[in-house]
Amino acid sequence: MIKITRSFNRKISLGDYEMADFFASRELEVEEKDATQTSKNLHDLCELDVIDSMNKFIKERNEKRVDITLGEQWQKENAKRSEIDEINSEIPF
Repeated sequence: MIKITRSFNRKISLGDYEMADFFASRELEVEEKDATQTSKNLHDLCELDVIDSMNKFIKERNEKRVDITLGEQWQKENAKRSEIDEINSEIPF
C-alpha cells in the first residue's frame, strides 16, 4: 500500500491589494499499481473542491453587491469541472 496526498491552491485578487485564497487537500491509501491514476484523480477532486469554494465565495460576495470579475482563464477552468466530474464518476473511491 502507498499513501497519496494531493492538493490544489488558487488565489484571486479582489482589488485594492486584497486576496482570497482557496485550498483543498485529499489523501488516500492504494495499491502501488494504482498510484498514478489515483494521484491524478485526487488532484482533479482537489481542483473541483477549490472551484466549488470559489463559486460559493463569488456568489456570496455578489449577493452582497460586491462585484468580482474573473478572467477568461477562470471561465475555462470552471467549464472543465463538468468534464472532470464525468470522468471521476466512473472511477470508484
